[in-house]
Amino acid sequence: MVLIGRSEAGKSSIGNVILGREAFKESRTRESEIQTGRVEDRNISIIDTPGFFNTQLTDEEMREQTMKSLTLAHPGPHVFLLVIRLDRFIEDVVKIVKKIYEHFGKDAFRFTMVLFTGREAMSKREWIEFRLDRKTRELLSFCEEKCDVIIHKNKRDKKQIASLLENIDEVVRKNGREHYVKEIYVKNSQDETKQNDGKEKISLDQQITNQEKEKNREEENRAVHQIREEETENSVQKDQRAINESEKGSTEGNQSDQKHETIVLLGKSGSGKSSTANTILGKDAFRINTSLPSSDQTCEKQEAGVCGRNISVIDTPGLFDPLMTKGQIQAEIQKCAEMSAPGPHVFLLVIRLDKRLSDEEKNTVKWIQENIGEDALRHTIILFTHTDHLKGKSLDEHIRDNPDLQAFTESFGGRFHSLSNKNIENRSQVTELLEKIEKMVESNGGKHYTNETFVKYQEETEREKEEKVKESPLNWLKGVFVLFIGALAAAAVAKSGLEG
Repeated sequence: MVLIGRSEAGKSSIGNVILGREAFKESRTRESEIQTGRVEDRNISIIDTPGFFNTQLTDEEMREQTMKSLTLAHPGPHVFLLVIRLDRFIEDVVKIVKKIYEHFGKDAFRFTMVLFTGREAMSKREWIEFRLDRKTRELLSFCEEKCDVIIHKNKRDKKQIASLLENIDEVVRKNGREHYVKEIYVKNSQDETKQNDGKEKISLDQQITNQEKEKNREEENRAVHQIREEETENSVQKDQRAINESEKGSTEGNQSDQKHETIVLLGKSGSGKSSTANTILGKDAFRINTSLPSSDQTCEKQEAGVCGRNISVIDTPGLFDPLMTKGQIQAEIQKCAEMSAPGPHVFLLVIRLDKRLSDEEKNTVKWIQENIGEDALRHTIILFTHTDHLKGKSLDEHIRDNPDLQAFTESFGGRFHSLSNKNIENRSQVTELLEKIEKMVESNGGKHYTNETFVKYQEETEREKEEKVKESPLNWLKGVFVLFIGALAAAAVAKSGLEG
């Protein structure tokens, strides 16, 4: 992996944290340098590079160091880690993108992951607002939403390093295990030279702007429509509304007329959420892996054009499975909130018809109220799978004949639908589902379930934690007092026994 970023971004520190030793000198880097190590059963090579906007190096010297970094990474890096300090995220995104473009070429973005440091200094609300900020969205759009977070760049946490390496593995997998080879860089440099010599010269800024428009078209279109629907006047949404109004012109055309819907899938592990997501999107977007327990899985987002709409589907692990700890649940809820920004239009609760309702599923209403929020119930539709179990019976009849199912569906306002994942070519069932979602959204005043609700829930959860922490010293003292009294009593008994 090659570490890139501004000067003083902390690239050398990150390299040391990943390798678990003081491999790089933590001073302003003037030359590209490689260090290696064995981390999480992997052989890791890390190349540290001089920072962008380094006033100590000329442009020619920076180009030489760029070439050196690629030579050190022979046959080529699997990933570029763009290190960003959250407390110094004030730079113009276009300038950063331009530097990557100049130094490594446009193809490098496919291999680039953004690595944020300093998350520990932010509250959950500040972090969510940062992820929704225009500059953040612009930067991540260039890197195809690939990012990770190092909580403490000066402290090694095995879990966060393992998570980072897993995310890098995913980037490598999606790139077909290719390297970013030096020949690509040379070719990009030659193409740029030819372009500069051509009659129809296009400035790099314009190329980046065009690329930004192309990559952000769907996202901008989605944001414009969602902001029109959203009436809540919180500060984050005000910023988004102003941003998207200013960028409105770049989303003109046929695509701007399409509706966008964000869908979050809930349900037990093995309920068929991933298969259902693939049926909705009309393609094998999500991997179906039943071998992994829910506690080892994480939220994932995929998008596609479906029935004249732009659809985003977020698949979640089995969030109300007993294997999930409270901490894991909260982490996944936060991730889901960020992925669905500014909020999902619907939660689809996936239930199998070929199995009886489990106790966890019967308690879903309570689980949603406690973990997502009371208002989420109005945005939930039950989605039944394995419809072949009906054996010619209609779904309505099956529910009427099953008191548990009838009570269960009534808990969600009688909103339900069914999908056959064995018949992915049957798009009419998907069209009917999307129409039901739109009808539900209309009944909710045309609003999606906002991230503000997620934030409010998370703040309440944090307050509860703080209250428990405040109470815990008293409980601890009570325990010590009881033990102390018990010890005195035992000592008294022992003494009387000796005297006797």
